[in-house]
Amino acid sequence: EMLTGIQITNCDNITISENIIESYFRGIDLNYATSVFVSNNSI
Repeated sequence: EMLTGIQITNCDNITISENIIESYFRGIDLNYATSVFVSNNSI
């Protein structure tokens, strides 16, 4: 299924890596995040 977005709120550490999702994600909303790592994503 296609996802319209990812919303991550009030997190201290977030790791998103090696996700082959291509154009399925329409947007990523990161709020109140201390450390965010996004790598090797096809968004």
